[in-house]
Amino acid sequence: MTNPMMRAKQRRDDGDPGGAIVILRTALEQTPANVEVQVYLGALLAERGDHAGAAAVLERAVRSIPDAKQARIHSVLATSYDALGRADDAIAACRSALACRSDLVPPSLLLATLLAVRGEVDEALRLYRGLLGRITSEEQALVELGIANLERGGQLDGERR
Repeated sequence: MTNPMMRAKQRRDDGDPGGAIVILRTALEQTPANVEVQVYLGALLAERGDHAGAAAVLERAVRSIPDAKQARIHSVLATSYDALGRADDAIAACRSALACRSDLVPPSLLLATLLAVRGEVDEALRLYRGLLGRITSEEQALVELGIANLERGGQLDGERR
């Protein structure tokens, strides 16, 4: 871990995520290709609700790392896109995350929900069913309700998790 990363993590742990973001931005000015800093900055920005900033940073990071390491970034990016109301981009990011690691729960759940809202019931049901047994009991109950609703011919009508 680089020195700026340690300082940023300490700032965040001390309850100063804004200070951590400043440290990371300064580090990127000095070494703009540092993927580790980009990913942590993107995660902090998303955590603080700056999904547009997170998306911009994470898009750069994704383009510069091998596919095997992209799944987590795509997953966070999908969440940021979703929060921005960019459903098409969120769906694409979920699919990219799952192309890297098909066992990831968060992008599977988000993708299933986005597709269900959009009315793509068959694929949403396939994804939801694939999650059963791999999620928390609370998530399981919600997914089972969603499956039952979709099987009855319903749609999620914009309702979200």
